[in-house]
Amino acid sequence: MGTFTPSFEGDIAFVTGASGGMGRAIAIAFARAGAKVVLSDVNDAGGEETVALANSAAAGSATPGGEAVYVRADVSDGPQVAAGPAWGCLWLANRRCNQGRPNL
Repeated sequence: MGTFTPSFEGDIAFVTGASGGMGRAIAIAFARAGAKVVLSDVNDAGGEETVALANSAAAGSATPGGEAVYVRADVSDGPQVAAGPAWGCLWLANRRCNQGRPNL
């Protein structure tokens, strides 16, 4: 039985809570699979670290097109989210936020 390798080449993904944990892992996986990934969080240092990891994973992947950028955004504030890069139509969204922060 072969190994399934997903391809999101040309797709655009938006991942919130991407500065660490599951959000980081998901962002890296999307980039490795060829997606253009917009990473969002309020933790700038973690977000930029995830961008570096995702772009490194994309560069070493057999699936072309993967790329990641970071946008500081509080996802509870719609205008902040809308200010992200304009790459085209959003195909994938993954919400990983407010983990351990019950007051948000």
